[in-house]
Amino acid sequence: MEQNRNLEQGGAGRRLVFCLTEEDAGRSIRAYLKGRHGFSRRILSRLMRTPGAVTLDGAPVPLNFFLTAPGTLALTLPEEQEAPLASAAQEAAVVWEDDDLIVLDKPAGMPTHPSAGHQTDTLANALAARQRARGESYLFRPVNRLDRNTTGLVLAAKNAYAASRLAGVPEKRYFALVHGRVEEAGVIDAPIRRREGSRIEREVGAGGDPAVTRYTPLDSAVDYTLLTVTTETGRTHQIRVHLASVGHPLVGDDLYGGHFALGMRRHALHCGEMWFSHPVTGETLRFRAPLPADFAAACAAAGLALPAAAMEKN
Repeated sequence: MEQNRNLEQGGAGRRLVFCLTEEDAGRSIRAYLKGRHGFSRRILSRLMRTPGAVTLDGAPVPLNFFLTAPGTLALTLPEEQEAPLASAAQEAAVVWEDDDLIVLDKPAGMPTHPSAGHQTDTLANALAARQRARGESYLFRPVNRLDRNTTGLVLAAKNAYAASRLAGVPEKRYFALVHGRVEEAGVIDAPIRRREGSRIEREVGAGGDPAVTRYTPLDSAVDYTLLTVTTETGRTHQIRVHLASVGHPLVGDDLYGGHFALGMRRHALHCGEMWFSHPVTGETLRFRAPLPADFAAACAAAGLALPAAAMEKN
C-alpha cells in the first residue's frame, strides 16, 4: 500500500484518507486529487456538490482550497442510487472482493447487463441479489464485459473512483477451442465493423475500429486446437470475429461459422486469467477461473491436453 494513503469504510460511502507531504503543499485540493490520484472530473464535481465530503485535518473545505503539509486530507465518495434490479435465479461465483472491487466467475448463458429480453437473468441481477442478502448497496460497474455465452472472469468496481482508475487497465487471457489445426502463434491486426443489416454481427473490414488479437496454440488435434488468446483492444465479438476471419472459428459459434461439436452447444470461449494493479493500494492482483465442465469435456473429447493453468482456481 502506498505510504500516503489510508482507507476506511464510512457510513455514507467509501472514505479515503491521504497523508500529505511537503511536496503536496501549495496545490489546490482539486489539482492534487486529479493529478496525484487520477480523480475524474465527474467525481470531483460530485464531491464539490456534496457538503462535508472533503475535509482537511477534520475541517470541511472546498476543492479550491490550497493544501498545507503535513496534514490529513479525507474525502467520502458520495453514493449513487439506481433503480433496484430483480434477483437472478442463477448465481455467479465470487472469486475475490474487497471494499473497492469484486471479481466474479460468470457462467454460460448469463448476459452481463440487462437488455431487451434479459431483464432478470444477468450478472447485474445476480450481484444485486447478493448485495441485498448481505445488506450492501452499490452500483454495478463492470470493468470488462463478456458475451452471454462466454464464461469466466468479470471485474466490477464498487465505487466511481475505482472504476475510473481501472478503465482499460486489466490484462486478460482467454482459452478458445477452435476448428482446425493451428500449429504456430500469430497476431491478427484487422479492423472490425458492424455487419451491414445486422444489429449483432460484426466483421473484419475497411472502416472498422482498429483491433489486435494474439493467439498461441496449447495443443492441437486433426480437427481442433486449444488456444490461449490475448487482446490489445476490446471490440465487440473481437476474438470470435478475428479467429473466424483466419479460418478457425470457435467450436459452437454458429454466428461466425463454427459448429456445435464435442458436446458444446455454445461458443467455446473462456476468460481464464486476469491481472492488474489495485486502483487504491497499488498491489498487483492476479486471478484465475478454471474451465467450466462443458468446455473441459469438449477438450477431452477432442483428445486435447489441458494445461494446469486452465484448471486452476484462484
